[in-house]
Amino acid sequence: MAKSVLSSDTLPKAGRVNEVMSQYVGNGWCTRMEHWRIDYKMKKAIKEHYSGNKVRNAQVREDLPRARVEQELEAIRYQNYIQQQEERDAVVARQIALSLEREEHQREREEHQREREEHQREREKYQRERELQERMRSQLKLDDEALSVRLEIERRIQEEKDEELARKLQQEEENAMDDHDSPVNEQLLLDQKIAMEAQDAELARMLQEKERAKARKARERARQKKLEKQQMQQLEQHTLIDRPQRPDKIDLRNSSSKIRTRHDTNYTQYPDPEEIQTLDNHVEEIQEVPNVAAIIDPTYNINEHRNTSSSSSNTVSPTFALPTPPQELMVDDAPCYMPIQGQRRNQNQSPSQAHEEKHKRRVKDGCKHQ
Repeated sequence: MAKSVLSSDTLPKAGRVNEVMSQYVGNGWCTRMEHWRIDYKMKKAIKEHYSGNKVRNAQVREDLPRARVEQELEAIRYQNYIQQQEERDAVVARQIALSLEREEHQREREEHQREREEHQREREKYQRERELQERMRSQLKLDDEALSVRLEIERRIQEEKDEELARKLQQEEENAMDDHDSPVNEQLLLDQKIAMEAQDAELARMLQEKERAKARKARERARQKKLEKQQMQQLEQHTLIDRPQRPDKIDLRNSSSKIRTRHDTNYTQYPDPEEIQTLDNHVEEIQEVPNVAAIIDPTYNINEHRNTSSSSSNTVSPTFALPTPPQELMVDDAPCYMPIQGQRRNQNQSPSQAHEEKHKRRVKDGCKHQ
């Protein structure tokens, strides 16, 4: 019975004292032995509780200074870590700043080098353009010389043709006078006049071509000079752009003197001797210009030329109109070039008078031979 009561199944579980007491009181098994056991357990629990408090208090008293020391050490270690991190950040920031500064200097050097290369290219381009202009100018001079040589050759050829034509006409006239012993045919004189007019027209055409060539060359030279002036202005602008620094008193004085000298040179420019000056030509102020033949040949009669040309318009095909020569040719006393050389033209004499003079000359020649 006692074994059954004191078995593990009947004994209460370990736990709190009140729960054990209430459990035993409720079951009705509370005996003296059980009360003794309960008291023993309660005393043991109380003793353990108080002894545990002492141990814990002692442990707390020991741990508190150690915890304070550890806290201070941890604060010192944290401050050291923060300081080291700041130093590392400062070193990294210094390295980044140095790298950025080096990159900026490199970029500035590259920009300056690029500007110098561009300026050098501009100077080389300007030099090439100057050389090209010099070559063009020399080529124009050579062309002028070649044109003058060609005109001289054409002039000599035309003179030879005119001399040959005059010789043939004179020979035909003498043959006709010797054969027929009659007045000179009017048709032959008319043909001579037409031939002389054609020669005068050819001369006028050659003179006009020469003047046009001169005008074209002068315009080309003026255009080249204008282009050179624009290029010089652009080069001056580039040089001013390449000097962005602030000018000092010396630079301002030099620039003012340069500007003053430039204005002085602009105000005291002399005209170009090769430049062609054009004047305004009004229709109302244009006067009648005489024929080129009248300028070249002083024996040429304008009225008779007009009458003969009007009378021969029915029998002979009309010739082309002569171009108006420039005013400089009208003012000059001596003509630029004489296409026909030989006998002088005398159109005021009638055919009978010319026949009489030929007859007298032939008689005189016969007397001299006798």
